[in-house]
Amino acid sequence: MIVTDEYAKQLQQMHQKHSIGFGVEPPSKLVEVINQNSIQSILDYGCGEGNMMNKIQELFPNIKIYGYDPGVKRFSSIPEKTDLVYSADVLEHFEPEFIDEGLRKIFAIAPIHYHNIACHPAKKTLPDGRNCHLIVEQPNWWLEKIKSVLDPSYKIVYTNVYHTYRKKRQGTHLEIVIK
Repeated sequence: MIVTDEYAKQLQQMHQKHSIGFGVEPPSKLVEVINQNSIQSILDYGCGEGNMMNKIQELFPNIKIYGYDPGVKRFSSIPEKTDLVYSADVLEHFEPEFIDEGLRKIFAIAPIHYHNIACHPAKKTLPDGRNCHLIVEQPNWWLEKIKSVLDPSYKIVYTNVYHTYRKKRQGTHLEIVIK
C-alpha cells in the first residue's frame, strides 16, 4: 500500500484507539474461491489486528496466511507474491491520489483476488477529523476504476452489490472476485 507518513500515523493512532478488523466468519464467496482454486498462500490486505486471518487459518490450516496493515507495526511488511489477495473494507481507505498505483501494486501480488469494498461513509473518523473512508464512491465507480488499472490478463469473474442494515456496518458494498 502506498501511504504517506502522515496518513500512516493517523492509521496507527486509530488502531491504538479502536479495535480494527472483521472478526466474524470469512465471506462465503471467499471460502468458495479458496476451495475452487489451488490456494497455498493468502495475503489479508488491510488485516487490522489479524482477526480474519485467524478465522481463515482455522478453516484452512494448510494455507500460509500473511497479513499487511500500515496501521499495525507487526503487519507492516508485505509479501511479494501470494496465490490470493483478500481485503474487506480496505480499498476505500486508500489516499485518493494513490488509488491507481495502489491498485496496480495489489493486483501484481496474486493471480486471484477477493475484495469487499464499502461504498458509504465510515462510522469512525481519523484523529484529524476526516472520515475513515477516504474514497466514498458507488459500486459502478469502483468497477470502472478497477477495470482501468487491471492488466488485460485479469478478468472480473464475479460481482455482487449488496446493502447491509446492521447497526455498525450499514451501507452499500461491492464484493468482487478477479482472476
